[in-house]
Amino acid sequence: MEDGEQPHKRQAHDHQRKSLSHDTTEEEVTPHQVKALVRKIKLEAISLPAVMWAPGELTENKLKLKELNQTLNGIVNSISKTLYFYEKRHWKKILPDNKTLEEKEEQEQIADEKARLRQYVQKSSFYAASKKTVTENKLLEKLADFGAGDLRQARVLDIGCGDGYWLRKFIQQGTAPENTFGMEIQPQLLEQARQQSAEPASYFSTFPDELPFAADSFDIILMFGFLTHILNDRLRFRIGREATRVLKKDGLLLTTDLLGGAEQQLEPFFACTLRGVCLEDLNDIFPECEIAFEENVSRSSLTVIRKKQ
Repeated sequence: MEDGEQPHKRQAHDHQRKSLSHDTTEEEVTPHQVKALVRKIKLEAISLPAVMWAPGELTENKLKLKELNQTLNGIVNSISKTLYFYEKRHWKKILPDNKTLEEKEEQEQIADEKARLRQYVQKSSFYAASKKTVTENKLLEKLADFGAGDLRQARVLDIGCGDGYWLRKFIQQGTAPENTFGMEIQPQLLEQARQQSAEPASYFSTFPDELPFAADSFDIILMFGFLTHILNDRLRFRIGREATRVLKKDGLLLTTDLLGGAEQQLEPFFACTLRGVCLEDLNDIFPECEIAFEENVSRSSLTVIRKKQ
């Protein structure tokens, strides 16, 4: 014992040190304590409405809470039974996977875009005018540059043919009428094409993402002022894939469209309903093709596309 230190003070000091040591050590919680705490919380929760509501409202709200609790229990039981049902029947084979859902969403978006475009071309004079942004001499020159100067034996498809202007020009250049085909989604323009053709070509009212032709059917495909009016990327790609399918291995596909971003320089209506096409877009739309892209001074392009050899 140290000098001057009383026994009772020494004991008090030891007790205080043990108490401090106990306070800094994490206490072990027993299951019994946890259950007691849960019971306490439940009792406080039950008594809470008595504080929140007036005595007259208490009975009514308790009944509502009871009904709500029963409803929730019923929903939980229903979900549990449904999941159990699917689990027993290999639910992964029954429920659609992410790929199926994405394909369905894509189909719905494409259907919406087709409906929008059909409605738009009924009212837009720009749609018909966009078919004639290139001159006949320029087109013939471009065809000759790529080895397609002799049009007498050519099979020609015009996608978005309008009133049939370019098919009549091909017939004048010697293409047989039975080898000229036009596809148009605007019924009035299609009727004009049939009426104005002295030697009628074959015309179809369909979207070009599902063409009624065999693979490698055409020497020349025109797509003038058409892609500009398509806003949906997937529909653009599907049109490009289908056009590539029916194009012969040594055939040519020619497009004219607004340059990318040029629609923003037009009136607000056109800025919202048109979409320019740049070289990068064409590479995405026609991934299996070689592309010769040429810009014109009229904020448009004349592009020659052919399959990679």
